[in-house]
Amino acid sequence: MIPLKTGHLNSYLSSINVNIYNRNYNYIQTRLALLNLQRLNIQSMIIDINIEADGRIVPILGHREITMNESPFLIFLASAGMCSAVYVKAFCRQRKIPLDLVKVSQIMNYEPKANLVTAINIQLDLDEAFPEKYKEALKNVVALCPIKKHLITPPEFNVITESYLVNC
Repeated sequence: MIPLKTGHLNSYLSSINVNIYNRNYNYIQTRLALLNLQRLNIQSMIIDINIEADGRIVPILGHREITMNESPFLIFLASAGMCSAVYVKAFCRQRKIPLDLVKVSQIMNYEPKANLVTAINIQLDLDEAFPEKYKEALKNVVALCPIKKHLITPPEFNVITESYLVNC
């Protein structure tokens, strides 16, 4: 695996941070993200998921927050890690475990020829002060993420066009 380096990330993000205002906005943004992943010839990517003090779950790629304005595709990919962080946050708060004892990262393997992510790994880095008795339980809670379940058993996906008349 070749990790995505921060130097490459800056050119990647600036190249997809394009404001295109038309009916295909999301499609174009997603297509740009995919094309740039191919150009970088990367085989893995790490998205860190921050749990902010105010409770926000924030995906970070190369020290920058990922937003819908930059790439709906990356937000889609980060959603599995973000979902995991929501479960981690609830688990820790319920047991009064400080959130700074857990770091959530999402590591994705990418196949440039197929232009697809081939594996998503949720990594939980636990501080040595994290209670040993909860380690396996935390792992099991993260496995409950409904986004993971949807990716494992994807729904049918249809594109439907409708004609409509405008009354003048």
